[in-house]
Amino acid sequence: MKHLNIVWMLAMMIPFVINSIRAQGDFPLTALGYDSHAELQWEAPSGTPPSGYRVLRSVGGASFDTLGITTENYWLDFTGFPGTGNSFGFQYKVSALNGALQEIASSDTVEVVIAPMSDSALLDMVQRYTFRYFWEFGHPVSGLARERNTSGDIVTMGGSGFGIMAMLVAAHRGWITREAARDRLLQIVGFLQFADRYHGVFPHWMNGTNGNTIPFSQFDDGGDVVETAFLMQGLQA
Repeated sequence: MKHLNIVWMLAMMIPFVINSIRAQGDFPLTALGYDSHAELQWEAPSGTPPSGYRVLRSVGGASFDTLGITTENYWLDFTGFPGTGNSFGFQYKVSALNGALQEIASSDTVEVVIAPMSDSALLDMVQRYTFRYFWEFGHPVSGLARERNTSGDIVTMGGSGFGIMAMLVAAHRGWITREAARDRLLQIVGFLQFADRYHGVFPHWMNGTNGNTIPFSQFDDGGDVVETAFLMQGLQA
């Protein structure tokens, strides 16, 4: 019993991420297990681009059921919390589909365990997800942070400062390479060089394609000292 307790304590000290491959498929599938959900990611198979993907899950080795169909290359499966000291085990696979929703390729089959997380693992998840928002939803031209993931060309100076600091953390922790972080920073700085400024101060919002000011409110259409300070804190870090 003493040895079992030691094993349990060691398990709770590491980030709870499990991705064991049960069967090789036509394209790789990776999965991360947390305390209430699993996150799946995959790359498109070689050949003709699929029209979509069917995500399937098996519980306890039973037959696979369809969770849904998506055109994205990721899926979040919110399984619920298993309870203290308990765990859920799931198997996942993804089918690439043609326009008639017929399978043209199948991913690896992976197994994921959902179980309570340690405080350290929870902080890892929050840091990784925070970084990914700024990294994956950064504006394609400027590299700056969008106000929201549905904001189109609207980018925000303060949020971009937060994003830059998140990129430094990601490079330090090995989630991206130092070269990738450097390239994004050079993209941002190169864009800001020619963007609107007011006595050296950037606006709260600007167009991420051309650098023109977008009014934040009726009387906030010029330089924003607070937002610019957040941006500079990120750049100076």
